[in-house]
Amino acid sequence: MRWRSLRTKLTVLSDVVSELFIKKMAATQPARGKLIVLHGWAFDHRCWLPLVPALQSEYDVWLVDLPSFGASACLPVDTAEAWLAQTLLLLERVIDEASVSGESISVFGWSLGGQLALRLLQRHSGVRSALGVATNLQFCANADWPWAMPADKFSEFLKNFISAPEQTLKIFLRLVAAGDADTLALRKMLPNAMSPFDAGRLANWHFALQSLQLLDHTEVVFDRPVRLLLSDCDALVPIAVAQALAETSTLTCQHLSRASHGHLLIQPTLVAQALASFLHDH
Repeated sequence: MRWRSLRTKLTVLSDVVSELFIKKMAATQPARGKLIVLHGWAFDHRCWLPLVPALQSEYDVWLVDLPSFGASACLPVDTAEAWLAQTLLLLERVIDEASVSGESISVFGWSLGGQLALRLLQRHSGVRSALGVATNLQFCANADWPWAMPADKFSEFLKNFISAPEQTLKIFLRLVAAGDADTLALRKMLPNAMSPFDAGRLANWHFALQSLQLLDHTEVVFDRPVRLLLSDCDALVPIAVAQALAETSTLTCQHLSRASHGHLLIQPTLVAQALASFLHDH
């Protein structure tokens, strides 16, 4: 397969666990553990590549393409519930494979990937810790969790994506970059990290988007370390989440200043340092 030819100066292997594409990057020193890293909606594993060198000095890093994104196949499903269930099963299989050598496993994710990381921490005893970048405990607001995107705006986005996907994706990229200290530069970078899209992926992408409504962690009491890295100018995940968690949760939060939803792409070193600090703390 074409991705098996990928190599860098470091040890890089590519593999497929069932339908999932994984870019496996070995630590440059004896590894302290493995990091399983998940991208956000509409992107793929490439959004994490700029952060890898700072993490790879001490950890094996596995960058995963979620189903229908990047080089991963679409799932043969017809509901968001089925897409989410099968995706979680596949990711648990990845964790099982990563656990064979006995190393500790942490799961990191951006946005949707962060919510999946929190769910995997709940479901799999092999996950030692989880971290979400620009991740909310629940993406859509309700009476019990108002610190999120208004439900009517999210419903409108869902409908628009089906009727005009290319135009809606352009709007989405503007939201990802909105509020950043260097918005224009970030907007130019985002398309290069975005997953290829075509009509054959539309249903799966729509199901993945709907999964944001299904992943609710507002009532979860986590028994292992969790941190959310939040941006103060994020147009999709309000910074008010941090204050809400300070009052209602044992989760830890860290703030990024003058930062957007997509800040990890334009300030990868800064974000990687925050992730490494979390790993060292736990």
